[in-house]
Amino acid sequence: MLELLGATFVVLIGCMIVAGFYGVIWMRAKVRDESIVGALRDSLNEVKPALLQEAYDPDWHHPMEADLVCDEFLASGVQAIGYYTIPEIDGIVMRAFVQTEPPAYITVNDHPKYGCWTDVVMLPVSGGSVTLTNVAAGSVSIPRPPRHELEKLHVSTHPSSFLGYVRSRSLDGEFRAVSARRFVAVMNEIMAECQMALANRDIDQDWLQSVARDNGIVLSGDEADAINAERQLQRHEQTVSLCLRGYAKQTGMSAEEWEASRSQLLVVYENIPDWLLIEQLWDRLTVPEELEDELAGIEHDSKAPRVSARHFIEKLPDSDAVEHLATLSEPVLADIYRIATHHSGVSKAA
Repeated sequence: MLELLGATFVVLIGCMIVAGFYGVIWMRAKVRDESIVGALRDSLNEVKPALLQEAYDPDWHHPMEADLVCDEFLASGVQAIGYYTIPEIDGIVMRAFVQTEPPAYITVNDHPKYGCWTDVVMLPVSGGSVTLTNVAAGSVSIPRPPRHELEKLHVSTHPSSFLGYVRSRSLDGEFRAVSARRFVAVMNEIMAECQMALANRDIDQDWLQSVARDNGIVLSGDEADAINAERQLQRHEQTVSLCLRGYAKQTGMSAEEWEASRSQLLVVYENIPDWLLIEQLWDRLTVPEELEDELAGIEHDSKAPRVSARHFIEKLPDSDAVEHLATLSEPVLADIYRIATHHSGVSKAA
């Protein structure tokens, strides 16, 4: 997966979230009374994969500005690749160019709401990307994958200045070659990574406020926490399931052995959210009263979750009833424990 994300695609995926947010809220209002949190959550979870689609002589939303910028790039000697739209994002039009030396992709982008802007994307040999953009301040953006360097230029930056920056940046390191033939595949991969970045990390309340504000909706201030908790739980369940399957495959368990033992297995993986680790240990173990505060204190523990869990288990009066079976390296670093039947936490029902 490319570790690259041009500002174009930061804004475009942001547009998709806004469109989804507005549509979900409108539909929920028509069908039944549902919380804004639910609508926000659905709009984040239901974003469809974005794919570039070639277009033939599409209409610009800001034709004078867009044509002028494109003509300036052509006059500088860069190669035009073509026009593109993205069906999942209503209204977006872009024209793509490629410069072979120094190597860079260039897109002139036009959107009815966010206006016209330019991105120049370079791909360092070491990985990641350098993106120069004059996207307007305040445009919707989303978290970016790591190792991505984004430099915002003034909104009125001229095409010749963009290319001058590219020449300057090319002196800072070695960059991978680019080609017109690979443009669509590379950009589709970029957008896929962008969406994956959004799906796999918590969202920020300030970002959520900006999306809601764009649609004239005022939030109370705790929506991101509620959505993040739901999304963390979904990711947790998926991770635990993958780890258990990985352990079963690693140990060569038969189907009968797996069915007999799976309810006794406990998975503690790297970066499990503190609240989910506490909840899991509380639900699965019989925790004596004198250790309840210590369990709750894991939330403020600076140690890694796997270390916190191991230390807590060692303090249980009958810690030998919780056996460490294995440490997995895939799909994530995780410890697998077996909990004796009598140590299943059933006493909490009393």
